[in-house]
Amino acid sequence: MLMDAIDHTYDQVFFDLGLIDDSLISAQILAMADQVVVATGGSPAGPELEEALRMLEDQTGAPVAVESVQRKGETARRHSDMAA
Repeated sequence: MLMDAIDHTYDQVFFDLGLIDDSLISAQILAMADQVVVATGGSPAGPELEEALRMLEDQTGAPVAVESVQRKGETARRHSDMAA
């Protein structure tokens, strides 16, 4: 009920779910997602990240983007088409 109220009140809502996990609350929030953004520490995409992106796309049906987050003073790069 809370998620429905938030969805009806705001045009855009962002949730920081922390590390990708299989918790029930994460699954419930992701099921309502129109888009998923995965933040990485700037390391290149590896097999674990690619697998997580595929899982998120499969489970949510939403587009998944990867955002590299750099330390202060460094430039962030966006990788939108990392998942197949």
